[in-house]
Amino acid sequence: MKLAVVVGELSGDLLGHALLLALQNYHPDIKIVGVIGPNIGKLTIAHKIADMQELAVMGFIEPLKRLPRLIKLRRTIINYCIDNEVDLFIGIDAPDFNLGLEKKLHALGITTVHYVSPSVWAWRKGRIKVIKQAVDLMLTLFPFEADFYKQHNVPVCFTGHSAADTIPIACNFNKSTNNNLIALLPGSRDGELRYHAKLYLQTAHYCWQQNNNLEFVIPVVSERHKHYILQELKNLAYKFPVHILVGKVREILPTIAIALVTSGTATLDVMLHNKPMVVAYKLHNLSYWVLRLLVKLKYIALPNLLAGSAIVPEFIQHDATVKNLGNGLLKLLDDPTVQKSEFIKLHKILRNNAADVAAGAINKLIESKKLC
Repeated sequence: MKLAVVVGELSGDLLGHALLLALQNYHPDIKIVGVIGPNIGKLTIAHKIADMQELAVMGFIEPLKRLPRLIKLRRTIINYCIDNEVDLFIGIDAPDFNLGLEKKLHALGITTVHYVSPSVWAWRKGRIKVIKQAVDLMLTLFPFEADFYKQHNVPVCFTGHSAADTIPIACNFNKSTNNNLIALLPGSRDGELRYHAKLYLQTAHYCWQQNNNLEFVIPVVSERHKHYILQELKNLAYKFPVHILVGKVREILPTIAIALVTSGTATLDVMLHNKPMVVAYKLHNLSYWVLRLLVKLKYIALPNLLAGSAIVPEFIQHDATVKNLGNGLLKLLDDPTVQKSEFIKLHKILRNNAADVAAGAINKLIESKKLC
């Protein structure tokens, strides 16, 4: 069976890797092609059309600059799927790219699955019409999303999150935790790095000036991102203990005390490791004002959305200042316990054997469509 997959960032690549391994148990002869990252790329059955960084754009302005390349990439994927008689397409996250692609492929008779729901329940609710036309099955990470799709008669399966399955509930990392170590997670996309790297370094230096015992660690997704941060550090001419490590997020999180995190899926990883956090998010000013008009949400951080309350502090756009972020981190160091108890409750909800559940749902779809 031939399967095409498109992921847009590291979190989707990790989810896709776990899913495809589980799907191999049903279909050992499966062949995979698509826009992938380093984790799916490790699978011997996977062939890369393009790297996921091609889709790593954010906001409204940046995608417009790269629109011709994105259109060309979409056309390349469609032609490949047609020429190679692909049986099944799985779009993982990246909804602005994948939903349009899925709609075209679905119209051509190719079975489509979308893994990781767009925030259609929060804004641009009209997209539900496109989703109905585009996908044969929606796989959601969170239970409230599945409820939304059921209300709109979209075939859906709540999977939970594979990270919640692999990370033990109520992680006790006391033996390895450095109580003076703070993680800075500026984001895995180039755009996120541009808006957050310098700010986070300035915040870290602010905290270090208040407490010289503090150390900082920055996990990044590539050597290119490491070089970018090193250049920012050089430009700032700061001298304080900061370590930049490539591809070590899951190894680093057990060792830290708290984290400063860019809103997104990284907040989920930090939450599942039971590490208190401060959340920030900045983007192009025009994109921000458009979002303010369109999005009617009280919170943006995943832990807050899941809990329905402000269990982690959020600082967005103009509120994301060095002083606000720094004071938030220093306060967390003094009292980290409140967040931890809430994180345990949320972890239990998301622990659901996600990869197996997702693979099982896809296999049922494959059997019903007689794709193998």
